[in-house]
Amino acid sequence: MDVINQGSTYVLGLSFKDEDGNGVTPSAGKYRIDVEGGNSVTGNNANAWVAFTPANSAYDLTISANENGFKANSSTDREERVVTVEFTYGANGYKQTDEYRYMIKALENLLHTP
Repeated sequence: MDVINQGSTYVLGLSFKDEDGNGVTPSAGKYRIDVEGGNSVTGNNANAWVAFTPANSAYDLTISANENGFKANSSTDREERVVTVEFTYGANGYKQTDEYRYMIKALENLLHTP
């Protein structure tokens, strides 16, 4: 599992495959970002489905530094993010879903405000 520092941009490499493991180019896709355990995430587009349209069977999803903020009232030094992806492909409109996870490491000085 990737670990990034809080407040950093993260690029998540997605690959799209059919039920046989063959690469496919989706006609549509969407994603959402949650904190492990169902807690809300601050930042643009967090906890809401966001549409995207990949041009081929791979796509670099950029998760902004704002979306990778850390909860100031957290009692832990790490938060696990869950990115859920749903995509549609093929003439019959088949749908697939997948889940990706990464960890955000709190930086002590960023948790305190002057």
